[in-house]
Amino acid sequence: MESFKIKLYKLKYFFINLYWILGLGKRRIEVILQNSWREWHGKIISTSLPEFLHIVKGVEGTERDDRYFMAKFGYKYGFINYLGRWWIKPFADELESEFDEKDYCRAKLYGKWGFIDRQGNWIIKPFADWLNRFDGKDYCHAILYGKWGFIDRQGNWIIKPFADYIDRFDENDYCAAKIEGKYGFINRNANWIIKPFADSVGKFTDQNVCKFRINAKWGFIDRKGEILTEPLADKVNEESHQGCRLSKSKNKWGFIGRNGNWVIKPSFQSLGSFDNEGYCMAKIENKWGFIGRNGNWVIKPFADEIIGEFDSDGDCYVEVHENLILIDRKGNQVFKDKPYRIMHPNGVLHIRDVNNKFILH
Repeated sequence: MESFKIKLYKLKYFFINLYWILGLGKRRIEVILQNSWREWHGKIISTSLPEFLHIVKGVEGTERDDRYFMAKFGYKYGFINYLGRWWIKPFADELESEFDEKDYCRAKLYGKWGFIDRQGNWIIKPFADWLNRFDGKDYCHAILYGKWGFIDRQGNWIIKPFADYIDRFDENDYCAAKIEGKYGFINRNANWIIKPFADSVGKFTDQNVCKFRINAKWGFIDRKGEILTEPLADKVNEESHQGCRLSKSKNKWGFIGRNGNWVIKPSFQSLGSFDNEGYCMAKIENKWGFIGRNGNWVIKPFADEIIGEFDSDGDCYVEVHENLILIDRKGNQVFKDKPYRIMHPNGVLHIRDVNNKFILH
């Protein structure tokens, strides 16, 4: 017996699709592909498509099928092939643009999510408020009535919905989960490895440490939940430099050790990371220099900017009063006709000479 809500959905989409089919809607083909979808196998397909068909997203061909497109007809989604013929006729309110390695594709109908196969048949009928993709061990996030859990590829609950939020499992099968406002970590059997204790957590790094936040202060734990670094910092970076982590307190940066003590006290406006020679760029009173691992100045602050890092010759460009200067690791100016590189935020690599003229951009 269909619910009243589903009947309303069907009635709504009947009139919406009728509106589009009669040509009363806006007649255009909307293409948001970065690569042209119009030419495939040397054939022009745009002329064979009805004006009110919207091409939403395309997927490159594989060994199993030619290139296909998620397409929107009226207010319903389906798939077409490169000839413009319907492969899966439009039926879904929302649709994922591609199938996974086991031919599952997320689809939404009447406000609920499920999975379809390549023939458009339901593998898992729509039931969830939201579904994620399956991970490498065939666990899929599912939200039902505001609670998070995991289902398998048959649609059965592996972990019944219980949490306010669940992250993805990492390579060691640790998964951050939130319940009653606190974060901890569960395993794939939904047992707590680390019971909920923190206001926020990060992800475990290659060094098997994870940042956590309590009362707006950050610290670090290991995979047993033991605290490596007490929550002292306003901000932390997971990257470790011989056991020390870049941390911020009272708007100043320093490094915290595993015991939670400040190895390099927070007294810098900005800090970089240590290179292989133990040099770290540091800024104080709007001037840049370099410190060593003990926090003492190796090159006292004098530069307005530091351009890049020391190269294999031990040279580094800095900017002083809008002039480029090449220095060595002792802070002495060296005179070499050596270009430098800088990557701009737009992703364009600029190479300039010592006179600040573009060589390549």
